[in-house]
Amino acid sequence: MFVSFSDLQNSTLFDLVIAPSGFNAFMCVGKCISGEANNYSLMMAILNSKNKSYPTYGSRSCCVPIKWRSVSLLVFQQEKVLLRKFDNMIVQECGCI
Repeated sequence: MFVSFSDLQNSTLFDLVIAPSGFNAFMCVGKCISGEANNYSLMMAILNSKNKSYPTYGSRSCCVPIKWRSVSLLVFQQEKVLLRKFDNMIVQECGCI
């Protein structure tokens, strides 16, 4: 998923980005098959199927980001151009929870 900083205008965090104009943040989507699920997901699936005394709210295992990496951006702050590192901006690995 390409994120353009022009789409993030009027946000305090990204208003002063000079470069790059955007970046590929990637994304994780979709359902997980039971073989990919962790113990928490399996437990929630069992409780959801019984749906008697546990409020699982229909929780299902799904694909989500589990590992991230940073992106470096040129920003204008305090009347200077600075190179800043923003952590947890690019999905590096997806997993099932």
